[in-house]
Amino acid sequence: MVKLDDIDRRILGALQENGRLSNVDVAERVGLSHSSCSRRIARLERDGVILGYRALTDRQKMGLSVRAYCGVLRDADTGWEELAHKLADIEGVVSVSAVSGDVDLMLEIVARDMHHYSLVVLHNVSNTKGVSATRSSFVLEEVNSMYGSPQLRAHARALKTPGVRVWARVGGGAGEPSWGRAPAGFGVSVWRRCW
Repeated sequence: MVKLDDIDRRILGALQENGRLSNVDVAERVGLSHSSCSRRIARLERDGVILGYRALTDRQKMGLSVRAYCGVLRDADTGWEELAHKLADIEGVVSVSAVSGDVDLMLEIVARDMHHYSLVVLHNVSNTKGVSATRSSFVLEEVNSMYGSPQLRAHARALKTPGVRVWARVGGGAGEPSWGRAPAGFGVSVWRRCW
């Protein structure tokens, strides 16, 4: 496990909210200099905490109106890892997870319509060697969808939540800190205070 401090979590939260932020924008949001923030982001990428950047697409607008979770029971003599990799290669399968409970694997499948979904499950999933049975549950309406870590999203929300102010010691003196935003690139100590 990689050790993350509060600043790392705020950087990750900001990038989870908007992966297209420039390093300058991320630095401004988390109260770091551009160079310090860039070094931290590079370290998070090098350590494998940040796996990559990608575009999230609207499946409805792409003509994929059916989304379902398909539980898969495997034959007793079939290894789950081998089967999971075979199922992951099927077009329309967007995720495969080994799960506990009454099924061995859970697939998330997207399709154009019910006919297309039936073709994926009946002709591809069910005919895969090692699959003994399937059980489908259809998504009727998505209430909330989250990518990444919920804790990190909370950090990102706190950065832009009304009522949360940044207390920055902008001077080097021993006087009281002043409220306000320190200039980007200025070395400051930052605290969040909520009321």
